[in-house]
Amino acid sequence: MPKLTKHFIDIEIEYPSKGYRIYRDDELPGFAVRVTKRSKSYILEKRFDGINRRITIGKCSSITLEAARKQASIMLGEIAKGNDPITGKRINDKNDITLGEVLEVFFEKKNLRPDTKRNYFYAVNKHFADWLSMPITSITKDMIEQRFHDLTIAPNRLGTSSHGRANNALKKLSALINLHPTDSAPMMNR
Repeated sequence: MPKLTKHFIDIEIEYPSKGYRIYRDDELPGFAVRVTKRSKSYILEKRFDGINRRITIGKCSSITLEAARKQASIMLGEIAKGNDPITGKRINDKNDITLGEVLEVFFEKKNLRPDTKRNYFYAVNKHFADWLSMPITSITKDMIEQRFHDLTIAPNRLGTSSHGRANNALKKLSALINLHPTDSAPMMNR
């Protein structure tokens, strides 16, 4: 990795005939120059919100190297605080997403029939109400096993134990926990 200097950017970097090239800085991780056949731009590359992002800071002809490096540092600081440097919104960190939020996202993303939606809502709110405000990553395998056991031995409205109720509740919980990461929820590998 070269040290990005004004001389290196202006003189040594050549425009490619097609596509683009990226020259990464060895001083500030994520800071780079992206060169296309017509322009050179300062960029910041960083993984956040579960996605590798490439943010353009500005064209090399319109902003100085020092100003671009300073802007990249500010952006990295925002990312470290948990904020998206472009929108200013809070980044959905895996550790922040609660079971209740995952249920909302699940309803938004999935095209469910009304009865299915009602079944999910009832099962989660009835059997996991005390977990709704918990970060989903803090739900452990032991907690799930204990809840399954509790649901199977607790009497149902007819006074008998219910493995079916426990299976239904855990099936709904599993669907929420395993909601695809691009749908704003973490995968659970336990």
